[in-house]
Amino acid sequence: MELRHLRYFVTLAEELNFTRAAKRLNMAQPPLSQQIQQLERELGVQLFKRSNRRVELTYAGQVFQVEVRSAMEQVERAVRAVRRADGRDCGHLTVGAGVMPIQSVLTRVVPLFRKEFPGVDFRLRELVPQDQSHMLRDGSIDVGFVIPPFDQAELSTELVLTDGIVAWLPGSHELAKKHSLELKALENERFVLPDRNWAPTYFDHLIMACREAGFSPNIVHTGNEFQTVITLIGAGLGVGLAAASTRTIPVEGVHSVPVHSAGIPVWMAWRADNKNPVAAGFVEMVRSHARKLSHT
Repeated sequence: MELRHLRYFVTLAEELNFTRAAKRLNMAQPPLSQQIQQLERELGVQLFKRSNRRVELTYAGQVFQVEVRSAMEQVERAVRAVRRADGRDCGHLTVGAGVMPIQSVLTRVVPLFRKEFPGVDFRLRELVPQDQSHMLRDGSIDVGFVIPPFDQAELSTELVLTDGIVAWLPGSHELAKKHSLELKALENERFVLPDRNWAPTYFDHLIMACREAGFSPNIVHTGNEFQTVITLIGAGLGVGLAAASTRTIPVEGVHSVPVHSAGIPVWMAWRADNKNPVAAGFVEMVRSHARKLSHT
């Protein structure tokens, strides 16, 4: 008998309807019926009376329901106790990141962290790389996500992913329908890029990509937010470059096309002597999802 069998039983006992119980459990109805039958065979008793019109608990099922609920409550108490011991239901975590790591890494990892560490006070600060380096060393933040270069002295660091680069183009642009393109194809375009003061190393990597393709971009507009940049591109004022992770943001009238170029590396940094158990758990969670992040 497994814990999931007890969860299936309790849900069906509450709903007394296989369809509704299966929906609550996010599973199909036939597997639920099979699991309940397996539980009944293992116990050697019938827990439910079934007919075409209704499902009812037998007397044995009623007795079992009381005992199982008590057991499930004890399991929940055990889970809460071990999470408190591990810092998962208490404590705090402060993470620093630039705008691009927030989009490429944290929007995908933080929801998983919040589910695993529901009681932790999580705080995110948008910071440039060098501020993160200082704040990691003085303990103002626990973990940082940066695009190099940055001061790595006294810090542990790890490459999390290398994000590709895409061109953002007005929908009417002749290159907007392509599946991919060479960055050199944009040599004579007017560019709208993020302001360097807003994301310095991110900006520098985009400029470096252009120079490696053999040209310096003609920057006619900059913006302090991605939405500002995209709005200007949609208005026909130029084309843009951004990390491939921005493709998850739907923008009407503007198309993103992958370009053949070296990607943008995102590094995670933390102090090895940080005693915060939540920070260690967060670092391990990011590490375990790093390959998936790069793949997506």
